[in-house]
Amino acid sequence: MTAITAPRHLAPASVTPARADTRCQLVDWKPWPFENPSLLGHATVSFSGWVVNRTPVFRNRDGGLSVGSPSAPEIDAEGHIRINDVGKKQYWPLLTFETKEAKDRFERMGLGALAAAGIADPDRRRSGPMGSDRHGRSGTAGAP
Repeated sequence: MTAITAPRHLAPASVTPARADTRCQLVDWKPWPFENPSLLGHATVSFSGWVVNRTPVFRNRDGGLSVGSPSAPEIDAEGHIRINDVGKKQYWPLLTFETKEAKDRFERMGLGALAAAGIADPDRRRSGPMGSDRHGRSGTAGAP
């Protein structure tokens, strides 16, 4: 049996993490409008040519932030959101990672984009490109 190899121009390129980290940018921030001890909101993040929408951002028990994978509700044959055995809505991941390192890199880049936009501080939770807060007050994007 002969192994099939991709032509050199189609071979995967290596990525330098430090360079890749600088190419991640927050496009939009939507604070979660309901009281929730862990879900802070959803971010839209650009990765130099592709955009990930509705990335959930969580507050950990230790106070730090974490970035989850976007998901969508599973819809049944009647068009309703499917409910699992314990009564919660069933969601499916829209983005999965082949390795823990890939997931960690995605999270690190997402958190870096949030921090660069001033979202890492819970007292400065902003929404939209102009930085309106959760009460609809406007401000300058990235202002303290």
